Amino acid sequence: AGSCFTQPPMHALNLLLLLLGAVVPLALTLPCLTDTREAFLRRLLAAQHEKHGLRKITPIPGPFATDHGKIPLLANMTSGKPHSASIWYPSNGTSTDRYPFLAFAHGAAEGSGLPDLEKEYPELLNLVASFGFVIVAPDSCVGMCYEYYHDQLATIVDCRSNRTLHPALAQADFSRVGVFGHSMGAMASLIAAGGLASVHPADYNIVAAVAMHPCGNPVAKPTAETISVPILFTAGSADVVCEDECAEHVYAKISKTKRAYFDVDGIGHMDPTNGGGLHELQVVAYWLTCYVRGEHCDKIYGSSGKELCHQSFKLAKCELANATLPLA
Repeated sequence: AGSCFTQPPMHALNLLLLLLGAVVPLALTLPCLTDTREAFLRRLLAAQHEKHGLRKITPIPGPFATDHGKIPLLANMTSGKPHSASIWYPSNGTSTDRYPFLAFAHGAAEGSGLPDLEKEYPELLNLVASFGFVIVAPDSCVGMCYEYYHDQLATIVDCRSNRTLHPALAQADFSRVGVFGHSMGAMASLIAAGGLASVHPADYNIVAAVAMHPCGNPVAKPTAETISVPILFTAGSADVVCEDECAEHVYAKISKTKRAYFDVDGIGHMDPTNGGGLHELQVVAYWLTCYVRGEHCDKIYGSSGKELCHQSFKLAKCELANATLPLA
């Protein structure tokens, strides 16, 4: 630790440190993060100011122009206020077009006005929406919510049952749904993908998932063995919050479904966020487009069976498993 944490600059995450102090056990131990509580929280603070050292990637957008707005209230959020949500959607389609629905879960201190989702994840949400998706990202949880999957799943239910929440929901297709998230939201997404025996993705028509930089979850205690929909894990070899071994640990235990592990050399925890290098955004968009829309699967597999691993930047590790299983 030493001087790295001497008089850290004021940031919204400083508030999170105080909030977490009231809810995280004094001897917090995650499967992949064995530091003390203080060390873990300092990791989070340090990540907000990390220097990536790599050039910023410019992803290739999909065929749709996009727009975004706000949903003032989602009725069934359980992780605290605000109960609003951001919505991102194609803006240049026809009135008869239908776009699969995605639920995005933000990381700790990355939404809820700390800062707003629109400021922290604009490149990610805009890119994925441009491939033909309606994305709703709840703003709830101002701290660390280990059971945030409740709100991610409730977002699907609330938007499906009340299309008047936003005009774009009139064109949302809930017959094939995807979930994705970053950090805390990645933990939520892997549970929504079946990472708890009590969570059944089919109940929500979830057919694909992406977990970006997940950590362990000592409260919900997900089990990789029960994940049942195709899932992509992204990680960074320089991540000091959720080390890449965290994602790889879960990835290695999955056996029931297609899965991929995409570990970028030299990137940190905040790579998918505004100001990050954005190295993993393209593969996230292609994975969801492949398994939810049935398009661009060549960008994942190609003739080699691992096209996803062929990038212009260095990867620390990249694997795909169960590629011969049907798309389902």
